[in-house]
Amino acid sequence: MLTTVHIGAGSEKYWHDNLDYYYQSGRVYILNQREIASVLSLRELSDWSAKIARSESGFFLGQFFKTHKPAEFSDFSFSISPKPVDDIRTFIRNGYGLPYIPGSSIKGAIRSVIFNSLFNTNNIKNRKIIDRDTKNERLLRPNEYENEVFGYIGNNLMHLLQVSDSYFTKTILRHTKTFNLINHNGDWEEGWKHGNISAHDFNEQGFVFTYECIDYDENADLICSFDKDYLDFLIKKPEFSAQLIPDTKDPLENLFRIINLFARTYIEKEIDFYQKHENDTDDSDSRYMIDCLNWLNEQIDDQNKSCILRLGQGSGFYSITGDWRFNDHVQSITYPDELNKRKNNQTRQFEGTRYKSRKVAFSKENDQYSFDLMGFVKISMIPG
Repeated sequence: MLTTVHIGAGSEKYWHDNLDYYYQSGRVYILNQREIASVLSLRELSDWSAKIARSESGFFLGQFFKTHKPAEFSDFSFSISPKPVDDIRTFIRNGYGLPYIPGSSIKGAIRSVIFNSLFNTNNIKNRKIIDRDTKNERLLRPNEYENEVFGYIGNNLMHLLQVSDSYFTKTILRHTKTFNLINHNGDWEEGWKHGNISAHDFNEQGFVFTYECIDYDENADLICSFDKDYLDFLIKKPEFSAQLIPDTKDPLENLFRIINLFARTYIEKEIDFYQKHENDTDDSDSRYMIDCLNWLNEQIDDQNKSCILRLGQGSGFYSITGDWRFNDHVQSITYPDELNKRKNNQTRQFEGTRYKSRKVAFSKENDQYSFDLMGFVKISMIPG
């Protein structure tokens, strides 16, 4: 992990305040309700159940933990400040309770990068086909790009690659805030979303969400392999996706080369986004993000024995889509994306989208804030 990473388990698995977790003295305790119930009388148990039904469990637990230690009635706990203001978004776990990054999440991130590479190198946007209905030649439509790049389900290029799950042993909690550009007299400047309004100054209150994450510097193993038989099949079928397959002498190293080329370009575009909109002050919050991105750029391996991917919560529009539609990350601020319209809550009209926000994790220590761009991982080959 180069930065904190969150892969969601789904809203039905969220930890709810004073039901699944209890906050006391800077720690979140993940409660073991059976342990609590085991020391309650029938009357106390009935009282607790009634208070849960009325969303008053916090009062009951507050009284209970005046005479009991939360650590003795919890499965594990986390240090975090300030107190979460809502449900905690949990990390996906397997049946044994281990947090893990699904291979499908890693493969999905790789897929977006490969789409970008093959879309551009094979000039898919300008490719022409014969229309089945009119029998006339025409350009591909956007909804046809994907099949043209990867092939159809029976010969899809991504069948070549298998990626295993990656298992971890511990997690942390991180608060997140939405970095959001503000239109100030026609100029777009850095800011933070505080609910229905945005302001230039960071505030740990308002529109804050808490995520369970894998911390940076944590490591795990995964297996990444290629289906050689399927590769041979595609090479013999040039009418399918074979013409899109890159050099296969060392497919993993070549894949890393493609991913790193994308990562370097993506990071440079993000740096440009923050630089263009940062406040002209010494304490510009954008400077934290720029420094982080410069550091990430330095982690890219020129020998392609490792690669950098972005995945999971906070990875954003450009990373998720493969960043193939726009030349930079500032264009949509001036010229909104008319192909992806959203409802303006003020005008009630559907308008083109400006990709002007970023989800940023933050932590606080000794009254000092630090920021973290979520979702960056490094995948390295094991020598031998």
